[in-house]
Amino acid sequence: MMGVSMAISFNSQHRRGASKKDMFTKAMIRTAKLFVLALMTGNSNRPINELRLPGVLMRFCISYFVVSMIMIFVPKNKKEEGKGHRKNEELRANLYEFVPVTLILGLWLGLTFGLQVEGCPTGYLGPGGLLGDQGKYPNCTGGASGYIDMKLLGLTHIYHSPTPKDVYLTGAYDPEGILGCLTSIVMVYFGVMAGRVIVYYKDHKERLTRWVVYAAVLGVISLILTKASRNEGFIPINKNMWSLSFITTLACYGLLVLSVLYIIIDILKLWGGSPFKAMGMNSIVIYCGSSFLYNVFPFQFALPTIDGCYNPSNDTHGFLLFRDVKTAFIWVVVANWMHYDKLYFNL
Repeated sequence: MMGVSMAISFNSQHRRGASKKDMFTKAMIRTAKLFVLALMTGNSNRPINELRLPGVLMRFCISYFVVSMIMIFVPKNKKEEGKGHRKNEELRANLYEFVPVTLILGLWLGLTFGLQVEGCPTGYLGPGGLLGDQGKYPNCTGGASGYIDMKLLGLTHIYHSPTPKDVYLTGAYDPEGILGCLTSIVMVYFGVMAGRVIVYYKDHKERLTRWVVYAAVLGVISLILTKASRNEGFIPINKNMWSLSFITTLACYGLLVLSVLYIIIDILKLWGGSPFKAMGMNSIVIYCGSSFLYNVFPFQFALPTIDGCYNPSNDTHGFLLFRDVKTAFIWVVVANWMHYDKLYFNL
């Protein structure tokens, strides 16, 4: 959705006659704001010399910056631009942008499958740890991705409690690390391509056709990369590493969901997006608020102890689901209250 909104926003700036300098300045200011918020939301109660540098918002920050630079400074295909309505016009006019995006993807593939990591198989994508792969590669969690983060960021500046830790008894590993930023950039550019369909085509059928075709192509790529399996294949789906198959699968489903919502909201007009529309109008407030107040009542609470002892009901899937749905509901209410009072904050 970041990429979709960028396509619409940059097109609007072009139509207003904004210069590259103006667009660059605006992009840099937004990047700086995201950077500051990223450090704030990812480092509660951490010493300043142990600040976690990666993070979800930091991933947004880096992806936005790189994709915006591509959109601003990579020249358009002048032979195709402005020729009116033509088949695949959104691809023809922006053909040159595929070069840096392909190079970024190639860099991820080269480092992931070509970098030699001591004590680890080349191209290792497993969890490592004391239990993963029968304990053969205890210090190889994330393969090249984990190695690069350790070398460039150091142990003190990455995430210390990754999801594989309890399952495979691993050490520290950052799921928002450096190498995954490369595939995140490609993911955002997939969004830009989807957004440009809105910009270049006004007919409902044409928009839907292109989104479904894009989804089908990405889906087929995912099937090939994973050999149509859940955890196997040439490049398995791995959210912690943001593997190539993960972003193609995510983009495939994202395009299909976008198509379904487009039919329901824009074509059939059966639903206007409420009450979730208000969340999109204050998305950065909702995200930062949920990060800062995650451990604050009523967003977070535990069931009463039993005679002063640990209550196992606190860890059931049912209770955790209830707590998270309740938290989401509260933020929907907050967003709609802000919308009612016309309080909006953006970057």
